[in-house]
Order: sequence, then C-alpha cells, then structure tokens
Amino acid sequence: MNKSNATIEEIIGDPKQLDVELQAFQKDSIILSSRRVSLIAKYPKRWIAVYDGDVKTDARSLRQLLANIDTLGLPRERVVIRLIDRNLRRMIL
Repeated sequence: MNKSNATIEEIIGDPKQLDVELQAFQKDSIILSSRRVSLIAKYPKRWIAVYDGDVKTDARSLRQLLANIDTLGLPRERVVIRLIDRNLRRMIL
C-alpha cells in the first residue's frame, strides 16, 4: 500500500488502542521520574525495563535487558527502558 493513499487508521492502527498505549507509556515515564532516587539506590548503573507501572527486569547491559524482556514475553514496543545512573542523561531508544 502506498502510504500517501493510506488513512490515518491504516497508518497508526486503532486510535483508541493507541490512546491506551500512549497513556501507559506516560504512566511508566512518570514512574521513572518520580522514583528516580529509589531507582538509583536499587539499580545503580543498571538497565531497567518498566512495563505496566513496575520495573519488570534489570541487567548490566542493554543486550541482556532485551533478552530478559523477550524471555518475560513483554512487548518491546511498550517497554520503557532506562539506564539508571546518578548523572541524569537523556536517551532515545
């Protein structure tokens, strides 16, 4: 299908489902910000995966974290991933 002829729904999928997913992403992102101090204490210099409002797994490397996410059967496209470090960094994955 030519994207220039596609409808919005064909491109983004069901708008209601997209809204649900965006709200979940926002909730998980807020958790990362609001719990930053406790996350630094619990997961220093580790990668974490947040899904449905909780840290589901952590690892020393991004590669291992992705393997853990796959093992748990979590949808990669819905997991918020962050390297926990005392120095605040912005990463886009």
